[in-house]
Order: sequence, then C-alpha cells, then structure tokens
Amino acid sequence: MHIIRVLFSLTAIFLTLFSSAAWAADPVTDLYTARVLITSRSDDAKTAGFQAGLRQVYMKLSGKSDISSYKSLVQSLQKAPEWVDRFQYQQSGNDAYMVIRFNQSLVKRALDNASLTYSDDPRPTLLIWLSMNLQDIPVVLTEQQLSPEPILVKKALEDSAARWGYDIDIPKGDPLDNVTPNDIAGAFDSPMHEASMRYRTDGYLAIALTGKEDQWNDTWRTMVGDATGNGTADGTLATVFDNTFAQVTAAYLHQADTVASTSPSDIELVVSHIDSLETYMRVDAYLNTLPGVKVVETVEMSMPTVTFRMKLTEPISTLEAALGAGRFLSLDDNPDNEHGLDTLYYRYGSE
Repeated sequence: MHIIRVLFSLTAIFLTLFSSAAWAADPVTDLYTARVLITSRSDDAKTAGFQAGLRQVYMKLSGKSDISSYKSLVQSLQKAPEWVDRFQYQQSGNDAYMVIRFNQSLVKRALDNASLTYSDDPRPTLLIWLSMNLQDIPVVLTEQQLSPEPILVKKALEDSAARWGYDIDIPKGDPLDNVTPNDIAGAFDSPMHEASMRYRTDGYLAIALTGKEDQWNDTWRTMVGDATGNGTADGTLATVFDNTFAQVTAAYLHQADTVASTSPSDIELVVSHIDSLETYMRVDAYLNTLPGVKVVETVEMSMPTVTFRMKLTEPISTLEAALGAGRFLSLDDNPDNEHGLDTLYYRYGSE
C-alpha cells in the first residue's frame, strides 16, 4: 500500500509538472491571461501581481488603457486572488514574471456590470511596419537588425503586443517587401498591403516612430480587411506601444459594434469628408442597407476619400438620390454575369 501511495504521489507530481509546462507554452495572447513583472515571490508581491494581472485583462478585453473611472472594476481588483484559475512563475533572463489565467465567467460578469463594450474574439494577427531613425537615417524595422536600439524597440513592441493580446510578425528584411520609411510615414498603403499579403497575416499595423530615451512619439494606422484606424501616442517606449495597441483594440471593437441598421432617413451620414474610422464604418453600414445593392466592397481608402465597389440588382437611376454626396466614377455593365449584376464604382470624401 505504501508503494502504491508513493507511485500515486510521483504520478501526481509528474502530471502537475507536465500540465504546467504545457500551459506555459500557451501564448499570452489568451485574452484572459496576464503576464506581470514581479520583484519577489512574497505574499504581498503575489497579491499585487494578481491585481495588476486582472487590471491588464480588463484593459485588453475592453480596449481601455485606463479603468480608474470604472468604480466597480477598481473595487473588483480586491477580489483578484479569488478569481485566479491558475498561475505560475516564469523567468526570462533577469526578469521574473507571474503568468495568471483568470476565471472567464467572473471577468465577463464584471465587465457587463460596468456596462463596458468588450470582445474576447481572438485579435487579428498583425504584420508590423515600423519606421525609426537609426543614427539619423530612417529605416524600416526588421528581424535582421541586431544593434541595441532596434532590439530595444522590438522587445518593447513584442511585450506590448502580448499585453494586449496580439500575435505580431516583424518583416524579415526581404528585398521583395519593397516598403520604405516614407511609405510608412507618408500613409502610402499599397506597398505595405502588397507585401503584407505574402506574410499571410490578418492585416498590418504601420507605425512611424520618432524620439529617443524616455520620450517617444508615434503616428500609426492599421488595416484589417476593410477595417482601418489611425492615431498617435507619446511617452516612454512602453507607454507609446501600450497606447497604440489600446487604440487599435478600440477601433476593432468599434467596428464589431457597428450595426448596419441605418435607415434611408439617415442619408446625412454619407458625408463629403471621411476623417475617421467611425465615419467610414457608418457610411459602409448605410450602403449595406440600400435596396438594390447586393455587395459593398472597399477598393481604395486614402482618408478623407474612400472608393466603394457595389454590385447592383436595380438600375442606377433608382439609387442616385440614396447614394447622396458622393462622386460617380464608373458603371460596368455586366450582361453576361450569371447574376446579372452591374458594378458601380463610387467615391465619398473630398479630394
């Protein structure tokens, strides 16, 4: 009996170690998992780590970089140790971390009670196009750059992406990429879009980074399918990237929350100057409600203008008033199309 108990204990220890190792291999991009830097393994440090981890989970689910104005969420941080499903310590070089998985139902209930919009759908994989100055020369960040400053930037970028639940890829430096710092800084999307397709990510995030030491600034824009967003951030390197991914998350959540239920009486939503992701999404939603329009696709976006391609089931004459303040580009008559759909190209926004 004693031997059986010993074997059972050893088996239990082995299974515990095996399951811990397997869980440690899971990406921190699990939106209910946080990875928190710690200074010790004391009880106080562990409690603080749980609270910091729960705050991180709230942030990456909701896209809010600061939850201090949500009283119920702040109060729930005191319960963080009780909401932990499992955790473990990790060592990475000289840094020690707690990796914490929180109870999904309790976290979602807290966010619902705070009336916060959130999503636990997997975040899109993003190819990062980042321009920076290296010895006063503009360069595109690649995996091949091994000097101290690019390594510092890459680590900060990868840490922030993980905190916000994003799986990212950094270009390999392939000459076929053909993307320049001017493309990134100047909002020329075509080269990045073409190169990004070869990496097979869901989309890309372009970041024009400037600054040094503890004062940085970035101007960013992203495209995933038809969804786009743009913004700026400043502060320390970690703060800049955290704020960038927070804004990117907010943009995606807004897209998911946009309801295509605009009525014809809302024709004024189709404006002459598309200056934000919100305006674009409202125009796109409006077009999708129009009778006689079967398919709406975005074929070119260079804010403040957007060009749509629409497959029509009704004559263009029946839609002219509903299309509103835009510019007719062309109408391709497709009599041989099996669905009998004409293709309309129409542009909104001032040029």
